[in-house]
Amino acid sequence: MSNYKSSLEIQRPRASSSRSTVFAIVENTTKENLAHQREQSPSRTASVVESIPAKKRWWINNFHLGDEKTVRRIRQRQPRTAATKAVFYTPSGSGSSINHLSFAGTRSDGVLGSGSTNPPYQLAVSAGPRVSLYGGTRSTPLSRSLLYNGGGDKIEVEMDGEGGRVLKKIKPDRSVGTSGRPSLCSSYREDGRLIIVGCDDGYVRVCDSTTRATLRTFKCANGAGGGSGLSVRTVGWIPVDVIKSLSATDDTGGRMIWSGGDDGRVRIWGIGGGSGSADKALELSDNARPTLELVGHGDAVRDCIFVICSTSNTLSAKKEEKKHLLITGSYDHTIRGWDVRGLGNNNGIDNEPKDRCLWSSNHGSPIECLLSISPSGYCSKKSAFPLVVSAGGTTVKIWDALTGLLKRTLNTRHRKTITSLCFYTLPPSTGQGDEDKVMDNEDRLGRRHRLLTAGLDGLIRIHDASTLFDEAASLSGSQIPDLPLVHGINTPYFFTSMAISPDGGRIAFGTNTGIVIIRQKAGRITALGPLPKKRKKYIRAGTHSHFNRGMSEGPNNTNDHVVELKEGRERLKQFDVLLKQFQYSDALDESLRMRDPNSIVAVIEELGRTNGLTRALSGRDEETLEPILSFITNFISEPKYAAILTGVATILCNIYADVVPGQSDVIDREFVRLKQKVRDECRAQKILHGLIGQIDTVMHAFGCDSE
Repeated sequence: MSNYKSSLEIQRPRASSSRSTVFAIVENTTKENLAHQREQSPSRTASVVESIPAKKRWWINNFHLGDEKTVRRIRQRQPRTAATKAVFYTPSGSGSSINHLSFAGTRSDGVLGSGSTNPPYQLAVSAGPRVSLYGGTRSTPLSRSLLYNGGGDKIEVEMDGEGGRVLKKIKPDRSVGTSGRPSLCSSYREDGRLIIVGCDDGYVRVCDSTTRATLRTFKCANGAGGGSGLSVRTVGWIPVDVIKSLSATDDTGGRMIWSGGDDGRVRIWGIGGGSGSADKALELSDNARPTLELVGHGDAVRDCIFVICSTSNTLSAKKEEKKHLLITGSYDHTIRGWDVRGLGNNNGIDNEPKDRCLWSSNHGSPIECLLSISPSGYCSKKSAFPLVVSAGGTTVKIWDALTGLLKRTLNTRHRKTITSLCFYTLPPSTGQGDEDKVMDNEDRLGRRHRLLTAGLDGLIRIHDASTLFDEAASLSGSQIPDLPLVHGINTPYFFTSMAISPDGGRIAFGTNTGIVIIRQKAGRITALGPLPKKRKKYIRAGTHSHFNRGMSEGPNNTNDHVVELKEGRERLKQFDVLLKQFQYSDALDESLRMRDPNSIVAVIEELGRTNGLTRALSGRDEETLEPILSFITNFISEPKYAAILTGVATILCNIYADVVPGQSDVIDREFVRLKQKVRDECRAQKILHGLIGQIDTVMHAFGCDSE
């Protein structure tokens, strides 16, 4: 507690030299600089990674985290159930680094959400001006790529700058737009339906992960008027089951989120608009004020986590007391614990004279990420408080979440900044093999937990975190033993983010070159879906097998004579199939992708005949509304399309007149172009009518019939 400082004492912003240095390393490093760094530090690739052989084999067998020779041997031995890998670029390309990765199905305090318990879990990748969502179902491109062992011959590949294969055709299931601003962080709600996105312009967006619609936006402002213009680096949800205990008068609609960024402040927002369902109360609002604002950090807030501490009164022993803390880590080298009780009792910024900062500790380096671990779920002692793990520079420290006391400093052996922390719990072992015998012994001792670290040096370190769950070491105020290194691996990538799915089946890594690496655990192919059919053996002509191959066998060489039969009816276009299925919006989008004006107008006429045109044009975001406006602007002056497109333009103006202005620069520009095109056409029609009148006057003067 010697490092404690009141948040009211640290109000003046501090110099951000450390933050600028770290940002320069993460965001402005090009491929040429990376190659130069490798040449200047040959000891990085020549270093020997110490591992425990029995525990190392588990990670090699299940995730192929090991040398290529051993992994290749495992693939040849178990080609159908081996671990798979997918390596690909996001739609933003190699120019945008992967800022954040998050899986759906986990709460901000690390508990598995009740709404998303079925794998595969959707992955949100924050990179460039969008958040790309991957692998929500078993039929998505990412799931199929992992099914075919990372691509193989099924998916076209290209060579990346590091000499590896990068899949080109793994497209996201959908993308959440951010109005052209880079997305820096994201967080799913427990059920996976909503996602928060933090951008570099100081805006926090609450979006629907299914329809991609932006339901509400918050502007992080210092004082009245205008946004701060500083980046939002961390966002998250406060669990809904603890909001009632936090707030005496809940007027947030049952949902709260937090945000923190470069202005050094942490804000807690209520996204509802009163009592009732929070989803129904969502609405666009940029003028909403935060329910609570925590001020005290002197530099950018890099990460936040929500922690619940359970304490019991030893004198009365009547009831457990729960304390709800928000732990923040900043580039000012400090980690702070904030008391967030009383949320929703005031309508604006918290102006109470009391100090909400319970403790403050110095990490010694700019903090990059935080992780919460709750040993109380594994220990019988109720006094086992949650632990907070912080990563900054090349060190990892473990703190007591309630008191802020330092419990252990880890020797990670990283050479550059650690950017990501993850916690992994190993499944029960089968008891077969040397490594499984060691794991089975750990099962009896309750030691089945690992701490993963990844950094800009391309190293992945795996530590044995079982000692965190020992009853003697989990007591408040006592030191815990060191976490031994059980496995490590060198890679040619520079990691900026890492995430693990709630079921432990997938591990995702993000790099500063825009590459995403997803490793799927061995055996997950048969668990998630059917295996692909085996390739049939080639039957050579003239053999007995070729004679008895049957009528269902297709031609297999050029000597077979093939008779092509014409189909009885013409195959329907894709938009016709969608129209028959009453998917009006998808049918209109499919016709726009064909870029055939006749087909697009035909689909619009059919939608108007079936009274589905308004439904097809409603509920669109920036990416789906821009092609329609562009088509109308380009062809509204064509005589054969003018009558139909004029009506469509009128419907669009009626739908988006009160919603679109000021929300997107692209959409505003398209409406301005449409207005100018209509104005020019009206001017031309007026000139033509005047010319026709002059011609009629001349013809009448000469006694001719104007017709």
